[in-house]
Amino acid sequence: MSPAIRVVFKLFVWVVNRFSKRKAEPVHSLAPFEWFAVLLALFSVVFILVLGSQDSTAYWNLPMLSVGLYLIYSVYVSNGNKIKRIEMVYNAVLHTEEKENITQLGDPEKLRRGQLFCLATIFVLPLVLGGVSGQILDAAMRSANVRIEKAVVYVKEPFSSLLPKSLISKSQNSPKDYTAYDGLVILFKGFGKTTVVSFFDGNGTRKLEIPNDQLIIENR
Repeated sequence: MSPAIRVVFKLFVWVVNRFSKRKAEPVHSLAPFEWFAVLLALFSVVFILVLGSQDSTAYWNLPMLSVGLYLIYSVYVSNGNKIKRIEMVYNAVLHTEEKENITQLGDPEKLRRGQLFCLATIFVLPLVLGGVSGQILDAAMRSANVRIEKAVVYVKEPFSSLLPKSLISKSQNSPKDYTAYDGLVILFKGFGKTTVVSFFDGNGTRKLEIPNDQLIIENR
């Protein structure tokens, strides 16, 4: 995507200079295109298609997020190049005019702080603006068998009386003192002494916390 962004960026600078009396000079340069990024781009396309099938907003917010991350990464690389340039001029043996005016090249400490800010933004921005952190968390919980969406749950009294009778399984044989239920989603299990389940009762989705010794979960 970076070649296309570079074209758009250069076009934007040209338009600004075309209608402005003062020529605009970009403060930062865009990071160069790397061919290995093609493999990452292919993976990203598949990733967006999978997440977009569950939430259509991923089709546009993830590409826009990629553009934003590329621009932030470009600032990080640009600051690094400026720091290298300042250090090269400062350590030069010959006293040149550029070394005389080295302060005009920038403040290395400010540039390093800018790099740290860019790194923090690159880590945080996908979680804040990606819009898919919930899907990723759900997928991770399902992989760890913490969240189970398709299961037969056998529940003892008095908790079974709190569940809708419409969810009672008609195809499962229940152990003694248990009632089998279909349609319950296990939101959280595996830690502590209780399991959290959710279900739809006609008025909305409800949650119920059941002690682990009062239920049996059968994965499908």
